[in-house]
Amino acid sequence: MADTHPLYGPDSSILITGASSGIGAALAVEVARYGGRIALFARREERLHDVAERVAAAGAESLVLAGDVRDPAQVKEAYERMVREHGAPRVAFLNAGVGDSFAIGDFKAHRVRRIFEVNIMGVAHWLEHLLPPMLKKGRGFLVGISSLAAHRGGPMAGAYSASKAALSNLLESLRVEAGPAGVSISTVEPGFVRSELTDKNKFSMPFLMETDVAAALIVDQVAEGRTMIRFPWQMAAFVKLMKHLPMSVYDRMARHIIKGAPESLKSKN
Repeated sequence: MADTHPLYGPDSSILITGASSGIGAALAVEVARYGGRIALFARREERLHDVAERVAAAGAESLVLAGDVRDPAQVKEAYERMVREHGAPRVAFLNAGVGDSFAIGDFKAHRVRRIFEVNIMGVAHWLEHLLPPMLKKGRGFLVGISSLAAHRGGPMAGAYSASKAALSNLLESLRVEAGPAGVSISTVEPGFVRSELTDKNKFSMPFLMETDVAAALIVDQVAEGRTMIRFPWQMAAFVKLMKHLPMSVYDRMARHIIKGAPESLKSKN
């Protein structure tokens, strides 16, 4: 029998993007404990069906929506289908994201574009459809998954850091406007969480958090009305310190990180 919850209960329609793996898949399974109708959106349809089976086993109804957040037509089609079959979402976890690390000598505009198209425009494409009905009804919860990387330009991760900084600022701006209208917007800034994305990292990841633990924390804190969710606390505290370091000190520390990076990440030029 599903647990009861006023936000995620059986009458709730919930959207999760980037739901085929990582935090997105874990969020789906975590929210499914409360029942409800969960729409799963991502590019990999086969993987979505696997997640849908886990959602069903946890006690919730699911809807598989295969599509690419970079394509506004596919997002529009998925949103309209969700409304028809599950109703307009009360809660939306906008989780789809990508990352890439490359040194300055390997800088290519197309690599930056791809990250921004997913991490920023992918969110914007969904917000275009989600915001108007929520604002009209005067209720709704929008949750954007950003990153602690938003706070400083990480060496060899400039495009990723910049995209997450843009996302955090976009969500903050919208939150200020949406709050008085009854729509809650939460920004989630995780540190390192085990996923396909972090599995590719060839460097040390301090305070690495398990995916299910991160998902449970997000689900609980969104329900509590938290508008800024940062974790793990150790990494969040470290990033806060780094943010306030003088530029000269940060530059020396960042250059030290570059020197210690695996050769595969360093410039080939």
